[in-house]
This record gives sequence, C-alpha cells and structure tokens, in this order.
Amino acid sequence: MESEHGFWYDYKFHTLIEMLEKYGESSSKATDICIAREYNVEGNRYYYIINKAKFISFYRDEFAPHMYEIVTDKSAIYIDLEYDRQQCYVNWDEIGIRIIIHQLKKFFLRKFHFLKEENIFYLTLDASNAKKFSFHIVMRFLLTEHELMFPNNFDSLKKYMFQFREHLIQFTYNEVNDDAKHLVKYTKNVDVNLENKYFQHLSWNYFCQGVEEAAIPLIERTFIDWKVYSKNRNFRLYQSSKFGDPTRILNFVPKLSKLRFSHRCIVKIYEFSFISKPFSKQCKNIPADVEVLSMNKTCLNDTTIVAVNKCKILEFDYDDLSEQHRKKLESISVLIQNLAVRKGLNIDYNITNMSKLSNNIYCINVLEKYCLIEKKYNSSNRVYFIYNVNTSIVRFKCFKCGKNQFFDIKI
Repeated sequence: MESEHGFWYDYKFHTLIEMLEKYGESSSKATDICIAREYNVEGNRYYYIINKAKFISFYRDEFAPHMYEIVTDKSAIYIDLEYDRQQCYVNWDEIGIRIIIHQLKKFFLRKFHFLKEENIFYLTLDASNAKKFSFHIVMRFLLTEHELMFPNNFDSLKKYMFQFREHLIQFTYNEVNDDAKHLVKYTKNVDVNLENKYFQHLSWNYFCQGVEEAAIPLIERTFIDWKVYSKNRNFRLYQSSKFGDPTRILNFVPKLSKLRFSHRCIVKIYEFSFISKPFSKQCKNIPADVEVLSMNKTCLNDTTIVAVNKCKILEFDYDDLSEQHRKKLESISVLIQNLAVRKGLNIDYNITNMSKLSNNIYCINVLEKYCLIEKKYNSSNRVYFIYNVNTSIVRFKCFKCGKNQFFDIKI
C-alpha cells in the first residue's frame, strides 16, 4: 500500500485484496469511495481509496481516463447493455433501450407497492462506437425524504435482476407484441425468418415443454450482460474509457435519462452515477419483508440452502393449511412420486418429510438418492425438492451438488 496524502487519492494499492482490507477497517465509508484505474491494455489496475467529494473535484478538472468504481457497499440498480456490431445488429436499439427502461420501471412498481413512478430516476451513458454497442443505465428510487438502495449488488440486487430477466424473457418471447424485435440481437448474414423460427421453437420448448436449457440461448439473445452482478464488481465511470480504446468514452445521454436536476450539473451527474454510494443525504435499505414477499422461482436458486438449515424451518400442521395450499401440496406429492414414470427411470421418490421454509415455500424430502442433475446415484447424500406454491415449477435439489445447482420440473 502507498499513502500519498495531498495528492488526488488518499491511499493507493497494487492489489484489490489490499484495498478491500484497508477499506474494511475504514470508519469513513459514507464519504469514501473505492476506485480502480487501468494502466495497460491487459486490463491491469491500481486501486485507490479517496474521499468522494475530493475525487469528483479532481476527476472533473483533470484528464483521468480508464477509471472504474468498485461496487463495495450498497447498490443502486444498474444494467450493462452491449453487443458486437460487427457480428450482430438490433432493430432500432435506441427503441430497445427505452423499452428496457420502461419494463424495468414496470417490474419494480409491481414488486414495491410503496413506489410511484415519480420516485424512479435513471441515468443513461453511452460508450458505443462503430464496432461495439455499449450502454450503461443507473436507476435510483428517490423518495421525498430519502433514497432506497439494495444492501449489496451480488445477492440482494442480483435476485431482483434475475427475476427481471425472467420477466423480460416472458415479455420478449411469450407475449404478442411488436416491441420484441427491438430487444434481441440478429446475426448478420443470417436469414431473419429462419433465425426467428429457430428462437420461436426454443421459446415453445421453454414455456410449453418445460425444457429449462432452452432459456440459455433465449437469455443470450437479449443484449443485456447478466454477469455484472458479482461481488466487488468494477464498473466503468462516467467520462472514462478502457485503456487502449479512447473512442469508447462513457458519455451522458440526456434524451434517455430522467433526472431531478439540471442536465448541465456535471457534479450531480457524477454523484448519481456512483452505483455503491447514495445520491440522497438520507438512505435506507430495501425493506427486508419486501424481499421475503417477493420470492419466486427465480430467486429460489439463492435461497433454497435454508432447506438444510434446520433452525430456520417453520413448524406447521398440515390440517391448518389453507385449502389451496393443501390441494397444491397434494398435487405436487403425486407429481414427485410419479416422476420416475415421467422420466422413464427405475427409481422411487417416496416422500419422507415435508418442511415449511416460508409462508409459501416448502422443502419435500425423499428417500431416493438418484440425482436428476448429474443423472446418477449418490453414494450417501439424498435429494430433495423445493416448491413455491405461487409458481408453476417444482425445483429438484441435491445436497451433494450444492445450492447453485438445480433441476426445474414444470407442473
């Protein structure tokens, strides 16, 4: 670590780990920000901790390219839109951006009933050139007296963004509308009708036949990068470019932005663009109870590990359940026990126990050790199923495979 107080930064580090250790000890996280700066075409970086106001003053007045914010604390909503223009094209991609923003607002307004459309503001940045389409969108919930942010980007925000991904796939492939053509990439020198027919077949397999693997090409065909919701993500700053690519500077796009301050106020744009720092003076986390109420099949991938955490399992009396829950659980029990016949397997998923994980989510244990994910018997670990009564799938899980592996079965 290098400390050079009086220069533009407070601390400089040669590794991300060193910087994170120092930042973890800091008592001034509310005013400090973590920055990375590329110094060669291989993408190698130096890392810095600096007072946010001090950094903005320096960054605004000095030529300082190749800068990235490290998302360390809370998180605003952000989306990375990109595709290779040499290989693909999108029909009126600006219209596509507007549709994505509209659908994102629509999604969160449905999720959070305390939100109103006038509370949602967003900043759009463009780093495109002739070879690559590249846009960033930062969205914030600015209420009258405070701002609402997600506790982090790699878990809390990620859950919602993956739910939004499912919403967008549904909107693009399973609803009749003229907007879908603006949300997908088309391959150059390939017949559009043949390409559309191919993806129509995939969408039919996904939505009607329960072929979960078909979701992968459907997702990849959209021009959103879904891999950006990871811990300590480096996200390029407004008015910065990648090293060796000076033509791709992230510029402000007023016509695709909605801000509650003048577009000429550069300092405010900088402050709004920092993903991990609040824009408002007062900031609160997204209410925890909202996250519980919002759980659906998409976020189960990150939550079903509680099935093995016995202290969190809720006791319940089957007779006390609502008639709707009882009927659904009875139906799922029959489906699970007849699963071997459906799959053409010589196995017997006899149910041994049923546990309640939340108001709507149940863990169903079976005696069988056959894993549908790896398609083989486990030597010792048994398998189980997770069912959310508000969804149309039951999720197969395996203790051996871990929480990030699953197999979904359409009901």
